[in-house]
Amino acid sequence: DWKDDLEEFIRKNNLDNRTQDALYNLDKSVVTTVMGMDGGRNTFLLEGVRNPDAVVMSRIRNAGKGGGRRRD
Repeated sequence: DWKDDLEEFIRKNNLDNRTQDALYNLDKSVVTTVMGMDGGRNTFLLEGVRNPDAVVMSRIRNAGKGGGRRRD
């Protein structure tokens, strides 16, 4: 289930509350893109990055440019 994957993504990357809230407000297609589970260039584990939260927020912004919508 993608929601279980989201929980694991948050835990493994030690994401803060603000980033978690942003992820929880997205629909499945955007979340899977941000997590790197759509076959794109993003990776699930954010190893070797200084600020994982900034990376995820950037991915969210970039996914939004591609037509990703917020979940209502």
